[in-house]
Amino acid sequence: MAIVHVARWGTRFLLSESLQRLDRAGWSAWVFVDGTDAGLELIKEGFAWAYAKYMAEASVETQRSYTAAEAAARAARIGLWIDADPQPPWEYRKIEKEQRAQHIFSREP
Repeated sequence: MAIVHVARWGTRFLLSESLQRLDRAGWSAWVFVDGTDAGLELIKEGFAWAYAKYMAEASVETQRSYTAAEAAARAARIGLWIDADPQPPWEYRKIEKEQRAQHIFSREP
């Protein structure tokens, strides 16, 4: 669903020049489409979390807007907030990693 919403903005993406840090993939950036913060729009529409782990890297204004957008989406019960208790992707990845490790170590020789 999120890809459809991003696609409606067009195919040109401008990565912000305020590259703050390197992540596991090797880079991190804010994405703007025609001057619009794509991450903020996804949060507003309920298709993304305001991920607290990386929030400190953003400006105070961005932190406030992302947090407020998530709160509004939750209150409106739109997007992933339709579910009373949606599973954040970082929790899903942690569970998957633990299950893979358990499977590997539970094999009999």
